[in-house]
Amino acid sequence: MSNCSWISVDDKMPEQGQKIWYYGEKPHFDLVFLARGEYEQEERIHYFGGRHGVLSNIGASKDVMFWQPDTGQDKPDPPKVKIKHPEPVAAQDGIAVFKFKKEAE
Repeated sequence: MSNCSWISVDDKMPEQGQKIWYYGEKPHFDLVFLARGEYEQEERIHYFGGRHGVLSNIGASKDVMFWQPDTGQDKPDPPKVKIKHPEPVAAQDGIAVFKFKKEAE
């Protein structure tokens, strides 16, 4: 495996029809994935498709967090993720809600 440069979906999306490697997490299902596929966008929905199915990013709901172009290389190493400082998004009844942004090192 190689370690190429991962791109955050918060910073940039792939081009329509671009072949990519993509990485994401579904914490509710205790699932982490790294797959090869193709990117498609239809209005505000971003699709990351591969032989294991299709994942989508809709609004703030993000299954896929990072991607990189697929140039025919072997499966890359997953990104080394670091969590940036939390950003407060809401407060109610003395409880604060924070958003943690992850980025590849």
